[in-house]
Amino acid sequence: MEADGLRDVDLVCAFTEKLLSRSISLREFVQLLGPRLTSTDPEEREKAEEVVVSVLCRLPNNFLEQREVELLLEFLLSRFDSPSMAAGAVVLGINQLVLSCSELPTGCEKSIAQRIFIDGDVQQCSRKDRVALYEVLEYLIRERLEGLRSMGAEFVLGFVRSITGERDPRCLIIVFRLFCKVVQLFSMGPFVEDLFDVVACYYPIEFKPSNNDTSGITRDLLVSACEECLLAHSSFAPFTCQLIAEKLGDSDLEEDVKLEICSFLARACEAFPANALHQQLDDILAGLRMIALNPATNSSFMPQQILDAVKATIKKLSNGFERGSEAIDYICDEFLETLQIRNHLCFSLKWE
Repeated sequence: MEADGLRDVDLVCAFTEKLLSRSISLREFVQLLGPRLTSTDPEEREKAEEVVVSVLCRLPNNFLEQREVELLLEFLLSRFDSPSMAAGAVVLGINQLVLSCSELPTGCEKSIAQRIFIDGDVQQCSRKDRVALYEVLEYLIRERLEGLRSMGAEFVLGFVRSITGERDPRCLIIVFRLFCKVVQLFSMGPFVEDLFDVVACYYPIEFKPSNNDTSGITRDLLVSACEECLLAHSSFAPFTCQLIAEKLGDSDLEEDVKLEICSFLARACEAFPANALHQQLDDILAGLRMIALNPATNSSFMPQQILDAVKATIKKLSNGFERGSEAIDYICDEFLETLQIRNHLCFSLKWE
């Protein structure tokens, strides 16, 4: 079959039929496009790559044999990050192979992770391509976990690098989900703080969807997902408590955001040991006082979020913490400064 003289759309149809009927092999198909795939013209190479991927996407799931999958995967990975990648055909092809072929070669997860997430620059891809690549990574973590684990710290650092700087909310919701899986399933080694920092920079979430946003991604979804990341591992305890203390004392944050942080503090008290909380107690109490006694609010009403935060703090420090009694006395001395607050807490705190 000659590849010259036909429009690309006709080539796609013709090659698909030939492959489905086994009239030509996959290797022969790629070889027929060889002159275009190796052209010195980037646009011509890109169009040829699009033909390959378009044919791939027309084939039934699991149609290709393992050796054919390996051949295509090697080809597409070799083209990742190439100058002709602007249209995203390469990424689409990799995504299609990984998610739709049951005959993935043994060990291919390592070459995919190495080429894309360690050596590649995911953040230079389009939003659509980043979503496709995150889907690939999520699949590999689910189905090829041990292979990725065997890469050790190199994989963890590659993951950090690939998600650093992500700003699109449609990508972030996937990134947050991936993050929780990585910190729970992989050894973080000496990179605990690096992993924490890559997510902590988003907290508190500032996203406000536009009126014409159709993604379905809301601020509440992102807040919940981000908080899950910050609570995902016990090693994050000191960093999360420090982050909460810093944000409670941040004068640039609005009152409703600080109340949201108070609710997160209550969650952190449940998730982490008392020692991490005790180390930040001074700054946390200072932040809570700042919110509770803010004259700008001009209200006698004590927000429930503050009461819940104080209750959770006292409960955590009173349960088995060596210096719990001392810490609770300190809270009473430092925080319950006014009769107003004392009365609110007397009615609201449920001592157990």
